[in-house]
Amino acid sequence: MEEQALGFHGIWDVFGVDPDLISYRNSVEPLLEAIAERLNLSVLNASYKQFEPVGVTGVYLLSESHLSIHTWPERAYAAIDLFSCAEFDPEEVEDIIAEILRPQRVEINLIRRGKISHPASV
Repeated sequence: MEEQALGFHGIWDVFGVDPDLISYRNSVEPLLEAIAERLNLSVLNASYKQFEPVGVTGVYLLSESHLSIHTWPERAYAAIDLFSCAEFDPEEVEDIIAEILRPQRVEINLIRRGKISHPASV
């Protein structure tokens, strides 16, 4: 029997980003919105924390699970992750990141979560 995953967790480490693009909520929010829209994710709620003097954490609660970003402008770095019960193309997310943040480098990790080989009984 083929293993099925209950969820897919994508992690993008984003290096060499212009600090102005990841310092404040108003510059980070369009990225999460674009990812949610292009992947057809159902956003239930959004929450942001603006750090002083710079840096942002943003989390979208999704019907599918969550999408988040944590930024370190002083290091030109952003950490983005998406956990979803619906499978998605991690390279499509990388394309969106490249379009909006224009980083020097992106590392992607995709984790298949909750792998099962047979349905659980209820």
